[in-house]
Amino acid sequence: MATAIDEDLRLEIFRLYNEDQALLTELGEAENDPAFAEEQDRVKELVLAGEHVMFWTSRVLDAWAEDESAPDVVKRKAAFDDGVAQRLKEIANEYGWPRRAIVGDDAAFFVYFLFGHADSHNDWRRTLLPTIEELFRDGEIPDPRLYAHLIDRIEAVAGNPQVFGSIMGPADGRTLWKDGSTAPDGASEARLYWPLRDSSAEVDARRAEIGLPSMEDDLRSFREGAVIGPYMTPTFPD
Repeated sequence: MATAIDEDLRLEIFRLYNEDQALLTELGEAENDPAFAEEQDRVKELVLAGEHVMFWTSRVLDAWAEDESAPDVVKRKAAFDDGVAQRLKEIANEYGWPRRAIVGDDAAFFVYFLFGHADSHNDWRRTLLPTIEELFRDGEIPDPRLYAHLIDRIEAVAGNPQVFGSIMGPADGRTLWKDGSTAPDGASEARLYWPLRDSSAEVDARRAEIGLPSMEDDLRSFREGAVIGPYMTPTFPD
């Protein structure tokens, strides 16, 4: 007998995802303000203290939000991310994981975005690595790039080497994210942004097992002008 969709949970996940995207947009707009960007850089320097951190945003926003004078969007984003992580823990405890049969295809997909942004709760995320691997084997995560990047992001936040080599991109100063801007003409340099757990050959073999091209293929795309798209996928601007 087919499992009935939990409509309330499905709608809740949609709401959380939409709020997450709206806050990310608002935060991105705030970063265009030179005063905001300058203060963010100051807080980042204080918080990281020279430490090389790949995914630093949550860590910096959490610290910044503790300051009463922090911008409202910073306080709201830090509080929202913490609340979402706590809610995801509750959902995981109840369902094991909100699979497609429980919340539908779209909501199940959105959960991975929310989960991926829970960097401040990385110890908890690491406890779910076997679950994420099982979900991928079961076809619940249809995109191998999403799966690979979830694993690599969780490991990188923990300070561990990446497993699939998905954390890479252009090595020069051009815009990294697919935000509508176009890359300059001509070839560029590209590099891994985080160390690998194993040799390149071993990582490429692991990538091939899940249906990803070699790291060199992706690096070549970045050298040819691709920007970083979803899951740090090389994506050519339209």
